[in-house]
Amino acid sequence: MLKATALIPALAWLLAPCVAQAVEVTGTEPGSHPTPGRTAKAETTSPEKKAQPASSETDKPDGPAGKTGQQPAGLDVKAEIRKCEKLSSSDKTDRERLAALCLLDGQIARGWKIIRDLARLEKPSTAEESLGSAIRKLRAKLAGMPRRTANTPPKREEVVARLRLAMTALAMNSPAEALAALEPLRARDRADRLELQRLALSGLAAWSAGVKDKAEHNLESLLKKVVAGRRLALRSAALVDRVTCYGVYDERSRRTVRPGESVMAYVEVLNFQCNGMDTGGHLTALEVSLVFEEESEKKDRRGNPVKVRRVVRELPGFSRVRHRTRSPLRDLHLVIRFKVPPELQAGTKNHGKDKAHFVKIIVTDQGNVPAAVEGKERKPTPSASIRLPLRVAG
Repeated sequence: MLKATALIPALAWLLAPCVAQAVEVTGTEPGSHPTPGRTAKAETTSPEKKAQPASSETDKPDGPAGKTGQQPAGLDVKAEIRKCEKLSSSDKTDRERLAALCLLDGQIARGWKIIRDLARLEKPSTAEESLGSAIRKLRAKLAGMPRRTANTPPKREEVVARLRLAMTALAMNSPAEALAALEPLRARDRADRLELQRLALSGLAAWSAGVKDKAEHNLESLLKKVVAGRRLALRSAALVDRVTCYGVYDERSRRTVRPGESVMAYVEVLNFQCNGMDTGGHLTALEVSLVFEEESEKKDRRGNPVKVRRVVRELPGFSRVRHRTRSPLRDLHLVIRFKVPPELQAGTKNHGKDKAHFVKIIVTDQGNVPAAVEGKERKPTPSASIRLPLRVAG
């Protein structure tokens, strides 16, 4: 049976007018019982005349189906009962309030029946029943939202409700309902959390429903937005003699290089953009620049060693990379062939320390497809760099 404490909020709400008006409720005369359904008289206290305390007999129920002889002043119990009866019977708070009103009105049997019904409804439900109840509530919430035109973007409340409905429907193995819930949501350029969730749920629902093309499109869009939020990066730079494919190459056998010698470098590019083109296919557009540096060691005024780096030669826009593919490109490596500048000369200076030489590889992602193809002026684009040591032979 429902605990009695569950009715405390409802009873407090009912008795609030009595406390606010400072009204003292008087009982019936000792030895008599009030007629069920009739409101007891209420009198305000005054200094000249104090209300007589009610008999303790009137505060006790008369037998198993006991009666209440008191009602808060200023409260039309029957009117409140009619109001509660018109409200949704599935709301727990409304049912508890109705039970409290019935008890105050003397309808003891009805009040306790409502309490017992609430106790039965509170029995633990299975996971499937809980998910089904959640789906029904989300459907009702969406149905109660104001209708909008096709060109009006949905508000955040609707987007969240549809995402929750799709997620719950997938948990219930109902991909068709998940797709129907997500259908009114349009794709957005902004890669925020809600848009990423929409793409992920749409891809999973389409895949579960057997719509493979739509699933692939949504999941590719999701991956593209996730990668776009990450910074361009370079890794695995090395001087090589031969490159077979991505990640497979032979490192340079000779440890040193000579001024004017042709050298080949390998580097992998991460988090680059691969955009779809209007003419079909996808384009990856990169620009490679080279900076040759010399590093030596000097001592400051206090005699501490300090490394000093100077630029020997810069080659901006050394090469342009354009990869046109039918599907989005995931893995990309660059093979860069260059000649060692004659300005890089070996030597021993500065307190017996050898000079060090480096080639700095700078890759810029020209993700704007029309600008990359037509050579138009572009906004600043992301770039990344990595340094490779060059050991110049004497």
